[in-house]
Amino acid sequence: MKTILFLLMSAMVFSCSSQKNITEFIQLSHENVMVIAGDKLTVTLIPTGKNRKRPVIVKIFRKGETFDRKRISYTEYREIWDAVTNEINKPDFPKKTNYLFGVLDGGSNSILLKKDTIQQELNNDVDSEERYKKFYKATGLILKTAGLSTHDID
Repeated sequence: MKTILFLLMSAMVFSCSSQKNITEFIQLSHENVMVIAGDKLTVTLIPTGKNRKRPVIVKIFRKGETFDRKRISYTEYREIWDAVTNEINKPDFPKKTNYLFGVLDGGSNSILLKKDTIQQELNNDVDSEERYKKFYKATGLILKTAGLSTHDID
């Protein structure tokens, strides 16, 4: 009995310690609740840290299905990371003015960056190239890696 209990405890400790913690990723989320069928889209870019030709996994969740067979190079990943961090550090969101800007049936978009224990998130309610140039560029780069375009979230 002690042997069985020891084996079960060992197996549990081993399984908990062997799981990898994702320390860095970029995630784009889009959702428009006004669309009846729903158009939730999530694209996550996860660097693996392995020495491969394409070490970054692209996971796509779209219309209730998950796809994760795509990979991109670390150079492409860094280009996206830099575009998003430039947006976070120097946002081109308009300053407060005396008018209200709204879009009918606009979806909500967010880009989440995680590195180690630090997370930064950028949100906007409309992905407009005229209005938010840097956010639109970062979104376009992420969607391009997933084989999608900005028309998929407009």
